[in-house]
Amino acid sequence: MKLNTFKNYQDYAHAQETMNKVKLDYVWVDEHELESICTLFQKQKKTIKNGICHGVRNGWEVIFFREKLKADVFGTEISETAKNYPHMIQWDFHKIKPEWIHNFDFIYSNSLDHSYNPQLCLEQWMRCLDRKGLCFIHWAPDHGADVMDKADCFGANEKEYQELLTKKYVLVDKLVTKTKKRCSAIFVIGHSPESYQMDRTTTSQDDWTNEEYTLWHRFWFSRWVQRGLKLFGLNND
Repeated sequence: MKLNTFKNYQDYAHAQETMNKVKLDYVWVDEHELESICTLFQKQKKTIKNGICHGVRNGWEVIFFREKLKADVFGTEISETAKNYPHMIQWDFHKIKPEWIHNFDFIYSNSLDHSYNPQLCLEQWMRCLDRKGLCFIHWAPDHGADVMDKADCFGANEKEYQELLTKKYVLVDKLVTKTKKRCSAIFVIGHSPESYQMDRTTTSQDDWTNEEYTLWHRFWFSRWVQRGLKLFGLNND
């Protein structure tokens, strides 16, 4: 398992936005892979009202699920290009809106490898699920640590992904599919009674990420230090 670091949040966002525009027309996921999710819902006889697809560039996954599930599904993408596609919003998927908490039947993403803090990211996504909601995390060999780049900043093998996802949550199922593109696994993650209760009682930074809070505190700390130095005549600025 490997995680790249960034100078600051702006450096991270720039890397993601740049790669988004390079790969804007590329669809990573295969239709048959997403079909396995719809089949699972059918087996569970679960009616899906809504869902979120995180980090989905041109929103192909959103359209697929909206058509197949007849549900209110939207997608997020950190780049400004999101506004050019239907049912997409420009949004950093480490953040959540207050109205999202415990409100969705499912969340899907094949972009956890774009997270600068995958543990935080997963916790934020899980907070958006209702009690019986499911989070689908898509893994493939090209999410490994040996194929990382500036934008794909988190790399791990299949076992390491599963260990990360099940530290706090329950592995409901693992959907393994073989297509012309690859063999991949979709981890189906759900709440345990303990994790759901914890998410209900834990106050979280719904609008800011941990790194943004850290940068904010550093900024204001440096400002107060400068004021103190100036007050005691130790700063000529």
